[in-house]
Amino acid sequence: MAGFKTGIVVGGLVVATGALWLIHRIENQPVMFASAYVGIQADYLKVTGSVVGNEAKESDRPLNNGVVMTCWKPDKTCKYSQMNEIGPRHVGDLVEDTLTIRKWDKSELVADSLDISSNFVGCNYYEIRVLFDSKDVSYTRVPNPKADKQRCAELFKDSKPLRQWRIADGKAWSGYVKGED
Repeated sequence: MAGFKTGIVVGGLVVATGALWLIHRIENQPVMFASAYVGIQADYLKVTGSVVGNEAKESDRPLNNGVVMTCWKPDKTCKYSQMNEIGPRHVGDLVEDTLTIRKWDKSELVADSLDISSNFVGCNYYEIRVLFDSKDVSYTRVPNPKADKQRCAELFKDSKPLRQWRIADGKAWSGYVKGED
């Protein structure tokens, strides 16, 4: 009878250990946002995916996120929406922006969030470039020429103030490996 009880206890410990391991693994899995997609028509473009980077330091990479961008050539505007993972298995608010199309020709689209007509004084803005042949999408943070240099000094203190990333499959799709800080 003692062997039977020992077997039950050992079996219970194995199951409990496996369950705890699985729970830990699920809790640390990044949120899975939509996979990368670029759809191009004559006067309409749609991009989905995540802003991703491959910097060694985790703090230099974008947060896990999902983006959707739709552009209309006649309006010369793009609607850009982004949602970030703000904690394990938790997402923040949907952030929406209207981008101005600066270029749309047979090879690429270039749109950015810099509103020249307003008194926008943020430290940086972003530019999105879509190469039609390869369907590559770059996302670049650019210093705002109108920004207060002293107020923004911390952001641009290093020798590489530009942050160039891409819109592609996000962390959950790509075998994400946490970087070091």
